Amino acid sequence: MSSCFVLTIFFFGIGLCFASQLTDPGHTSFGALIETRLLIGAKSSIKSRRFLRPHDTPKQKNNIGSDNKIEGERAGVPGMTKIEELVPKLALKLEIDPTKVFKNVHVVKSGAKLDGNRSFLVWFLYVKQYRIKRGGDFFYGDDVLLDLLRKTKSEEELVRLFQSLRQNPAFKDIAEKMKIDMVLSSASSHRLVNAAWLNSRETPEEVFKILRLKNG
Repeated sequence: MSSCFVLTIFFFGIGLCFASQLTDPGHTSFGALIETRLLIGAKSSIKSRRFLRPHDTPKQKNNIGSDNKIEGERAGVPGMTKIEELVPKLALKLEIDPTKVFKNVHVVKSGAKLDGNRSFLVWFLYVKQYRIKRGGDFFYGDDVLLDLLRKTKSEEELVRLFQSLRQNPAFKDIAEKMKIDMVLSSASSHRLVNAAWLNSRETPEEVFKILRLKNG
């Protein structure tokens, strides 16, 4: 009975997501991915339960700590709508790979700028939540994240993006680590990041703290 109720809520949420996409193309298009994963998960769950005896039922893990961290991270995008809160929750429950989600974000498909785009910020927040859920940054590393973004935007655009994300406390650490990775990856990226630090009047002490963050 409870499982049927949960599935009903899930499909209701998916319906809201699709409706939102029709009225506002800027929303993240998680819907198709969630629907597919949900159907597969439901079928496998029903199939496996046929062969489980009562004492074989797996015990649920205590995820209170990680759940609290995830709830705290949602403050990173002020004024999130109910849809913007619901869709990442469903994707997170199904542990959908952030790369697959990224390819379905409208701003990515349209080629518009990522800087300040709410759909992108919701996705970036999902990356942080995904890492918490899986148990650490290595489940979706900074190198994977940077490589993905580089396939979409130029070095100049990424430097501006990370500089902008630094202004948001929820994204500051990860944005600074991304910039350090850019410094280490190529001479051209190094020059662009240095120029951004100079333009923002970062002191040598602040730059030293940022560089040390990568090894912290």
